[in-house]
Amino acid sequence: MKKDKEIKTIVGSFLLTLAPIIVGILLWNKLPGQVAIHFTLHSGQPNGWSNKAMVVYGFLLVMAAVQLFVVVFTNLDKHKKNIDGKILKVIYWIVPWIEFVTAIMIFGYSLGYQINSDATSNLLLGVVFIILGNSCQRSSKTKRWDIVFPGRLTVKKTGKKPTA
Repeated sequence: MKKDKEIKTIVGSFLLTLAPIIVGILLWNKLPGQVAIHFTLHSGQPNGWSNKAMVVYGFLLVMAAVQLFVVVFTNLDKHKKNIDGKILKVIYWIVPWIEFVTAIMIFGYSLGYQINSDATSNLLLGVVFIILGNSCQRSSKTKRWDIVFPGRLTVKKTGKKPTA
C-alpha cells in the first residue's frame, strides 16, 4: 500500500473509531444514567450496565487505544512489507467497524429500540470472516498453507516416504 494512501486509511479508521463519541455527545440528554453494555448470548437481555459517561467516553476511548495499538504495532512489524495492501486495509478497519456497530447497538438499545443483539453480533462476525477470507484468498502476497498428512507425503524423485 502506498504511504499516502496508508496514511489516509489510518486517519479514516481513527475518525470512524471516534465517531461514536460524537454520536454519544449528541444523544447525551436522551441516554439513561445507566446504559446496558453487556447482553446475554442467546436472548439478548442486558446483564451488565455502566454509567453513560463511561459508555460515551471510556469504552470508546479504550477502543481508540486498541486501534492505536493495532496501527503502531502493525507499522513496527519488520515483516510489514510482506503484508498485502488488501490485508493491511482489513487490519486497519476491523477494530473501527466492530466498535462502531457495537456502539450504535448500545446507543440504540438505550434509547428503547428493539435490537436483536444476538443476530446483529452474528451478522457482524460473519461479515468480518467473509471479508478476511476474501482478502486472504485474493491477496497476491499471501502464502498458501496446506495441511499435509505425513503418511501421504512422498518424495517425487525417489518415491520414498520422508523421514522425520
